[in-house]
Formats: sequence, C-alpha cells, structure tokens
Amino acid sequence: MILQYIIFGVDVIVFHADSGSDMSEPLRNWEVPQGIEMFSLDQISKATSGFSKECEVGCGGFGRVYRGNLEDGRTVAIKQASAKSKQGQREFRNEIQLLSRLHHRHLVRLLGFCQSGKNQVLVYEFMENGNLHDRLLGKYSGQLLDCYQRLAIAVAVAQGLDYLHSYAVIIHRDLKPSNILLDGNLTAKISDFGISKVSPEFDTHVSTKPAGTAGYLDPEYFLRRQLTTASDVYSFGVVLLELITGQKAIDQKRPEEFNLIEWVKPRLRNGGIRSVIDSRIAENFPEEQYLALATIALRCAAFDKSERPSIKVSLEAYIVWQLY
Repeated sequence: MILQYIIFGVDVIVFHADSGSDMSEPLRNWEVPQGIEMFSLDQISKATSGFSKECEVGCGGFGRVYRGNLEDGRTVAIKQASAKSKQGQREFRNEIQLLSRLHHRHLVRLLGFCQSGKNQVLVYEFMENGNLHDRLLGKYSGQLLDCYQRLAIAVAVAQGLDYLHSYAVIIHRDLKPSNILLDGNLTAKISDFGISKVSPEFDTHVSTKPAGTAGYLDPEYFLRRQLTTASDVYSFGVVLLELITGQKAIDQKRPEEFNLIEWVKPRLRNGGIRSVIDSRIAENFPEEQYLALATIALRCAAFDKSERPSIKVSLEAYIVWQLY
C-alpha cells in the first residue's frame, strides 16, 4: 500500500452561473496565485470530447463527473457543477486563493483554473481509486479495503485535518467518505472545500448557517449555529466508525438505532470490538488497535463539543498507543 507508483492527473470542477451572478466581470486586477496554472476552456472541452455522454462516469447533487485526458497526457476527472450554481466572480477568486495555499500530502491539490464567459473551472490532481464511500460502503466490485489499509486511511485523514486546523486555520464543514479520495496507492486525501470556512485565528467559533451532510453534521453546530474545529472532529469520529464497522452513518435498516453512533455504543460496551467490527475483515484484524480506534471515534463523536479531543490529540493518542 505504500509503494510509490501513484499516477496523477487532473480533477476539474466547472461552475455555471445563473443570470443573477456576477460571472461577466472579468478577472482583471487580480493576481493569479503562484504555482497555479491557467487552462483554456478549449483544453477542458477537448479532454472530454465536449463533455460527451461516453466520458461521463457519474453524477450527484453537485452535477456530473467526466473522465478524459489533457493534450499533455495527464488523465483528468472533470466535475461539472449544475446550472443552479450561484457562485460569482468574487467567490470563485476566493476559492482559488483558499485552495492555492493548501499544501499537504493528505489534501487534494489544486493545479489550476479556467475562467471563460459563464464557465468557471478548477483543476485538481486526479485520484484514480475514487472515493472512500464507494470503496467501503458503495457498490465497488474491486478489492476490499483490508484492516491495515483502513487504519492507514484513518491516520491520513487525521493528518490532513490537523493541517487544516493547525496551520491553514480552515474548518472543512463537510468531511465524509465521499469527500475522502484515494490515489493509486489507496493513500487518502481530503477533497471538496466548497463550503469550507476560514476560522478567525483568535476567535473560538464562526457564526454561520449550518451546512453539511446528515449523519456527519455536528449536532451542536446544527442547534447553536456556532461552527468550530470541533465540528470537523465530530465528522471525523463518524468516518472512523464507518471504517471500523463497514456500515453507513445513517441507515434506516437499523430502525431503532439508525444513527451509527447509537448503534456502536451499547455493542462496544457490552460485546467488545468484535461485536461491531466489519464482518468482512473480522477473521484477521488487530483487535487492540481497532478497540483504541473505536474509543477515539466515540470521543470525537461526543454530543457535547467540550468532550471532544482535538484532531491533534486524537492522532497523537492513537500513535502513542501503537508504540506502547
């Protein structure tokens, strides 16, 4: 899993504005961040044969996803936002500025952008093994993520979040398996910073309308509308539980305990780690490491944010436990 044969390409997001946005304003008097490339819309169109149906590989609430190739040979993944997008010129520039300063091995890297008429394009590195949701919880038919790959993913995500919180001073707001991408070595990288917030360095929280995904959304943030790094910690705890159990954060097939946190708590307390472990890896997994991970996961997913450890503390606690 640590072998170095990663194949990088490009992940492209295309935004279409509605008539009420300020897309028509040119990108004048704006300095392109250092190290960020400018792509033409023609390059992006050619990569997907004009966004053809044959190149489409998926779609979601954000729009459609295509696979293609740039003329220089790089493999590309293209995300085309729906026509309902209201992101204007200023927001587009801010997002480029935000993403251009994120440099960490466990964050998907912005390579460049394109702005042409009503089209706005962000260009990222390509992650050839898709997202964690499809590999862990979806209908992916390939090789199962084994117990050690899952541990490595957990640590990688923690390291990426620690960088966001401690160095970039950014709150992700929507951490979930579908926003955790996997490269050619199954190395995890956090993606999708579309609703991220820059956290004021000396403030304890940001007051904002709740945004995120059910099952991963911090309940205190939802109730009080006060966003903190602890909101990301909560989401991280849920992701850890999914890695351990192989079950979804919210599942109506668990009628009395549809929330994964409430499903895990009594079983872990009464039956130990074997009562919650994903049956697909139950025959051969390091029980003590997974028990430690489950303990950390439940602390991160505590209802009261004051009871949650920071990502740094969670990561350090797990690493220290492994060493001793």
